[in-house]
Amino acid sequence: MAGDDFGFNGFGQGALVVPIVQHVAHGDGDVGVDGVEGKNLIVDQDAGLGEVIGFEGDQFHTTKIRLFSEFVWVIPFGDWGLMREICCMETSQRVKTKVLVTGSNGLLGQKLTDLFLGQPNWDLLATGAGSNRHPAKEGYRYETMDITNGEEVEAILQREMPDVVIHTAAMTQVDDCEFKRDECVALNVTAVEHLAQLSTKLGFHMVHVSTDFIFDGTKPKYVESDEAKPLSYYGWSKLEGEKRVIEHANSYSILRTVLVFGQVADMSRTNIVLWAHGTLKQQKSANVVTDQFRTPTLAEDLAMGCFLAAEQRAQGIYNIAGKDYMSVIELVERVASFYGFSMDCINRVDSSTLNQPAKRPPITGLDISKAVRELGYAPHSFEEGLALLGLQ
Repeated sequence: MAGDDFGFNGFGQGALVVPIVQHVAHGDGDVGVDGVEGKNLIVDQDAGLGEVIGFEGDQFHTTKIRLFSEFVWVIPFGDWGLMREICCMETSQRVKTKVLVTGSNGLLGQKLTDLFLGQPNWDLLATGAGSNRHPAKEGYRYETMDITNGEEVEAILQREMPDVVIHTAAMTQVDDCEFKRDECVALNVTAVEHLAQLSTKLGFHMVHVSTDFIFDGTKPKYVESDEAKPLSYYGWSKLEGEKRVIEHANSYSILRTVLVFGQVADMSRTNIVLWAHGTLKQQKSANVVTDQFRTPTLAEDLAMGCFLAAEQRAQGIYNIAGKDYMSVIELVERVASFYGFSMDCINRVDSSTLNQPAKRPPITGLDISKAVRELGYAPHSFEEGLALLGLQ
């Protein structure tokens, strides 16, 4: 970002504000070093290797910053307020943006790994519970991380100092949330609040994934400013998570999504399109509701929405969903039509017959106009998404 964007008048458009992430031990006679960590260094990106042109705060002598892909030494001399060109970096390698993804073993998490592996200017640390499920093991790093263990999370984030954290880990089993409320709160509220606090403390942009289940389902195509009225404990927990992000994170994107579908090599759970395909292919008898409406979202599109928000450091709430609005029964019909399956095995029912523990909002779907306009989000059609699944 240009220095002028941060109010540093007089610096060129190539000025970059870089957070100082670690103060290094200094010798006798150093002055003004207290409180340096967490302040900002101003670097001219257009000056060859990158020259320091200013400092927001008191003078100091030796500080270690992450400007390029590795830590480099910056040794200034004298009063920063009077200096414009002080020293050059010790490396010609330009910085990569470091992103840490939580929940990387899930469907969205694995799609994010696929996406970032194709981005040469991004350095990915994927984190999740247990061993890495993604088939690719090179080009990024994976680390086991329990998102509910605050000390472990903070230690990893302080060590890595990511520029962006994309938080996909959550308890999303709607009915389980009704019965396992402590676990639901730990994952969907407490862990989110801690990450939001660390976002401000450590200076990273937080991308948080939320849901259409924060709404009561009384209208189609909700916009970001519509009032949230969750019907289930899951919906309540996700809304509380949003509130904690807004309260504690200075830099954040909240991305609401709907009925995510897709396929990866190692699936931890199924989704509605895979279920519909398997049921129709085997002609198993199944009940499908006729009174619920959604905008189903291809996992690749949601991953791209996360990337766009991360890349642009988009501030605020965005709907990231599919472009096609349909009932659940229509979704199954479109799967049947695309693959040439019969619908004879499907029984059409209304939601009241299912006796599900948690209430579902009957009519949701999300209006994606804001994300299209501001982020450049361009999702696939539903049938284009089916084609990408590679099912037969």
